[in-house]
Amino acid sequence: LAVTGVLLSLIGVYYYIKIILYMWFHQPLTESIKAKADFSFAAAMISVIGLFLFGIWPEFILKHIRSIIN
Repeated sequence: LAVTGVLLSLIGVYYYIKIILYMWFHQPLTESIKAKADFSFAAAMISVIGLFLFGIWPEFILKHIRSIIN
């Protein structure tokens, strides 16, 4: 089991190191595509608000999850 875990970890390291190498050490093939600022800001605000609401008042979301499960 440990050998399998080590081998799978090495495969994962190879995969992620390859991504980092392409990000930092290779020239981009085309110009980068700019995301629309409206959508990015809205997505960030929804995420932040959801994070704070779940952190402050988790029962609101958990109540709905429990009603779906039951």
